[in-house]
Amino acid sequence: MARIRDFFLNCWAQFLVLQSRGSGGLDASRVFGFIEVLRSALRRYPTWRDGHIRLARYAITCENLPLAQSSVLAAQALGSEDDDHRTSGELAFVRGILALRLGYPERAIAILTPLVDFHPEVKEELAAAYAATGDREKALSILKSIPIQELSAAARVTMEFLDSGH
Repeated sequence: MARIRDFFLNCWAQFLVLQSRGSGGLDASRVFGFIEVLRSALRRYPTWRDGHIRLARYAITCENLPLAQSSVLAAQALGSEDDDHRTSGELAFVRGILALRLGYPERAIAILTPLVDFHPEVKEELAAAYAATGDREKALSILKSIPIQELSAAARVTMEFLDSGH
């Protein structure tokens, strides 16, 4: 029964993301709205691990780091040996971003490095962590390893800045 519930809740969460993409992306009011919807769903289904992970990502987007921390801790507590690779990787990625946002770039590097082939976004966050430690060359090297069409706008600007030697 729990797997069926998780399947439908994950489908619903994916629908929200796709809906936001179709309407021009996630603006702040949508993110805050998603946070409230996820909080409501998690009150009803507190064992929905993917929900906690998604809530942590949205909370990081809004710079609500205490909420992100509590969501990561909840997701970790709900972990099991049955976790699929995607869920474990997604949680580790969120932990890495959170470590970076909390001012622990070395911890972020340790968490994100094993995930480097997971998604281009991981490389961008890893590059940011290296830049935060002062290793501009490593940050630039990582960003240059990402195909230009896959770089976010922020990563492109960062790459140009790092490449200029400022």
